[in-house]
Amino acid sequence: MRIQRRTFGKLAAGAAAGIAAPAIAQNKPLTIGFSMNVTGPLAPNGKAALLAAQIWESDINAKGGLLGRPVKLIYYDDQSNPSNIPGLYTKLLDVDKVDIIASSYATNMIAPAMPIVMQHDRTFFSLLGLAVNSEFHYPRYFSMTPTGGPQPKESFAAGFFEVAAEQTPKPQTVAMCGADAEFPRNAMDGARQVIKRLGLKLVYDKTYPLGPLLNGIVVYDFWLPWAGFASDEGREFLQKYQAKSAEAGVDVLGYYLPPFSYARMQVIEQAVKATGGTDDDKLAEFTRKTTFKTVVGDVAFNDQGEWATAQVMAVQFQGVNGNGVDQFKDPKTEVILWPKKYKTGDIVYPYNPGS
Repeated sequence: MRIQRRTFGKLAAGAAAGIAAPAIAQNKPLTIGFSMNVTGPLAPNGKAALLAAQIWESDINAKGGLLGRPVKLIYYDDQSNPSNIPGLYTKLLDVDKVDIIASSYATNMIAPAMPIVMQHDRTFFSLLGLAVNSEFHYPRYFSMTPTGGPQPKESFAAGFFEVAAEQTPKPQTVAMCGADAEFPRNAMDGARQVIKRLGLKLVYDKTYPLGPLLNGIVVYDFWLPWAGFASDEGREFLQKYQAKSAEAGVDVLGYYLPPFSYARMQVIEQAVKATGGTDDDKLAEFTRKTTFKTVVGDVAFNDQGEWATAQVMAVQFQGVNGNGVDQFKDPKTEVILWPKKYKTGDIVYPYNPGS
C-alpha cells in the first residue's frame, strides 16, 4: 500500500506527539525535601503549611511541572521534636537525595537542620525562622519570614512598642516573660533592644520551660487579605486554601502561615526556572540578587538570607463576639495599627479585659 507523503507526515507527527507526552510524564520527578510538624505541639501550624505546599505542588504540576519534570514533595513528620531533625535531614540528603532542600516550620526546628545542610553545602529555603542565620552566617540560607531587615530579632517587638509609646498616658514599665526555647529567646533579645531604645523600664524579665499549655498558640499575623500589600494573587490562593482547609482539619482561615508556605515554593519555582536546574551554587547566587513575585508580595533577601525589609504588623482584635470563625473575615475584628502606611483603625487603650 502506498502512503502519500502528506499522509505519512501527519502519521509521523501524531506518533511523535504520542511518544513525547508519555516521555514528559515519565521524566524523573524534581524532588523537594523537608520535614514538617505533622504531629506534636506545632502540628496545628505545620499541617496548614503542608496543605499550602501541596496546593502549590498541584498548581505547578497542572502547568507541566518544572523544567519538564513533575514536582514531588518528599516530607517526613518531625513530630515537632528538634531532636528528630538531624536524622531526617541526613535521610533526605543522603538516602532520598532530594533536588531541593527546605525546612520544617519554626525556629526551633530550623536551627538543628542547619549543620546538616551546611555539611552538604546545599542551598536551604526555610519557613518562619527568626534570625536563625545570625549564629551560622551561612551564605546559602534564605528565610521565608517577614521578620527581616538589619535587626530581624527586633522586628517582632518594634510595632508593639512603637504603638504603646504613642499612647496617653505613655507606658513607663514593661514586664516580659517567654518560653526557654530558640525562637522566644531571639524575640526577647530583640524586645530588650527596643525597650532600651524607647526609654522604657524593664521590671520583669524571665523565661520558663516550654510546656503543653503553649501547644498551638499563634501570636503574630504577618499577612491579612485586607492589608495594603495583599494582592489579588494572594487572595486567590487564600480561596483555594479555604476551600480545602476544613476538610483537611487545619487552620480554617489560613492568614498566618499558609501564604508564606506557598510563597516559599514560588521562590524555589522561580529560582529553578531562572537557573535552568537545581545547582546549589546557581540557586544561591540567583536568590541572593533577585526580587521574587509571590502571594505575600515582593520578596528580596539580604546578605544573611533574611528579608531585606521586615514586614511585621501590629494588630489588635476588636469587637469579637463569641467563638464564630467567620467573624474574623471582617477587617473590623483585626485592626492593623502599625506600620502606619497599612493602618486600618485606632487602638483601644487602655486595655479593658471586660470590654
